[in-house]
Amino acid sequence: MIKILVQDKSYPAPLTTKQMTYVANRWKKNAQQMLRRQKHNASGELTRSIKVSKKIYQDRDEWSIELTPQVNYWQFVDWGVSGTEKKYTRESFDLINSDTRNFSYTNKKPPLSAMISWFKTKGYKGRDQETGRFITDRAFGFALQNTIFKRGLKPSYFISKTGNNILKKYSQSIGDAVAQDIANITMQLI
Repeated sequence: MIKILVQDKSYPAPLTTKQMTYVANRWKKNAQQMLRRQKHNASGELTRSIKVSKKIYQDRDEWSIELTPQVNYWQFVDWGVSGTEKKYTRESFDLINSDTRNFSYTNKKPPLSAMISWFKTKGYKGRDQETGRFITDRAFGFALQNTIFKRGLKPSYFISKTGNNILKKYSQSIGDAVAQDIANITMQLI
C-alpha cells in the first residue's frame, strides 16, 4: 500500500495505490500485446517473463513502477542491436527514463546455440539456395548468425514505447488519485 507522509506520520493512499496498480497492469498488457504483434513470441518466454514491480520510497514520498522481463535478452529486443552493415538509432521518449546505450555487433556474433534454438522453436528448416536441399541445423544456424551480425536486430520498444504511451494517457488520473488521497488525509486532520 502506498502511503503519504504528513508531519512525520504515514497515511494510507488507497486511491493512488489502486490507480498505480491499474496503470502497471495496463503497461504490462500493452507490452505483451506489442511483442505478439511484432512476432517476438517464438517460445513465449519473453512475454511470460514480464513482471511488474512497484517501488515505494516512503521517506521521500516517491513511487515508481518498473516493468522488467526476467530474461537476460529483453533489452536487445526493446532497444535493438545495430549490425556491422545496418545501424539503428535509439528513439527517445518524453516520459520514460531509458538507458542511452546503443547495442551493436562489432566483432562478436550472436550465440549459435540461441540461433538454432530459435529456428527450431519456430519450425524453420534451412535450404541450400542452389540445390534446394535441406541443410543441417548447424549450417542454417551459421547463416542466420551471420545475417544478424550484419543486419542487426530492429528495435521493438515494447517496454519503452508502451511505457511512454501509458504515462501520457494516465498521468492525469494518477495525479487526480494522489490529490484525492491528500484531500482525504487533510479531512482526517481537520
